[in-house]
Amino acid sequence: MENKKGLKIKELTVDYKVKEGNLRSVCDASFDVEEAKVTGLIGESGCGKTTIVQAILDILPSNGYIESGRVIYKGKNILELSPEEQRKCRWKELATVFQAAQNSLNPVMKIKDQFYDVFEDHDTKLSHRQIMKKMEEKIRLVKLDPGRVLHLFPHQLSGGMKQRAVIAMSLLLEPEVLILDEPTTALDLITQSYIMTLLKDINEKLNITMLMVSHDISNVAKLADKIVVMYAAQIIEIGTVEDIFYNSFHPYTKGLIDSTPSIVGDPSNKKPIAGDPPSLINPPSGCRFSPRCKYAKDICFKVFPVLKEVENNFHAVSCHRWQELREFMN
Repeated sequence: MENKKGLKIKELTVDYKVKEGNLRSVCDASFDVEEAKVTGLIGESGCGKTTIVQAILDILPSNGYIESGRVIYKGKNILELSPEEQRKCRWKELATVFQAAQNSLNPVMKIKDQFYDVFEDHDTKLSHRQIMKKMEEKIRLVKLDPGRVLHLFPHQLSGGMKQRAVIAMSLLLEPEVLILDEPTTALDLITQSYIMTLLKDINEKLNITMLMVSHDISNVAKLADKIVVMYAAQIIEIGTVEDIFYNSFHPYTKGLIDSTPSIVGDPSNKKPIAGDPPSLINPPSGCRFSPRCKYAKDICFKVFPVLKEVENNFHAVSCHRWQELREFMN
């Protein structure tokens, strides 16, 4: 099936100019965000997840630039659109909920006024009555009371309510794709669970395409259909939730799952991955995970493993030894 309303990230490479030299934050990343599905992008902090989001929207910091690659949406490379075309595409076609989204709200404006600005900025030609109807509809969608919430200032809302208000705001123009960058950061566990259930409900009701970025693999598993695993600026494994959790092939993916805290079972069995992520200014040769990998052999330190499909068209891995390791890793 053609991925018309999804995204195709093709060979994306993003660099930052920093004091120490050139930092490659994303290296030759390729994956699909499938139409009407939820794709999770996971990995440790600093691996390049948020940079991918910023590159998709072409809103990198001033010292960042896209070295190469394409982002295909509806058959077009949106990175080649003019700044005005990209501005019109954002929110109408591709909407985003950023990390610590509650900070996106203006503290001196009521929620309804901030919502109204979205319609005004995108010149939607709707009447005031139509705009109010859409505001109320989206606020109800996130399980809030429009008669109360729209007339409040952000400081009058709890953290979870602010997060839901921002999600509602991202949906005002009925985008085809919703990008969520760490949408549950700084929220308590109960509120996190509620937000994830809410997002799943929105995905099913609106049939909207979602890309969820997170370092919390357990949260992503509640929502995603497919998971893309990132390590040290590179995509190292792609698969369904079942593939990643129960049939993962990359030692890093397996280590990430094994180190995730759980309220079920013996917590002493959960062990963190040894060592630290490598420098992205001077990354190691070969596989970037090799200095931390207990299964690494000579080839792992010398030759970079290419991401390739294994077993079926939905599971791909970047590891020299995946076939040898699969028998005793899972």
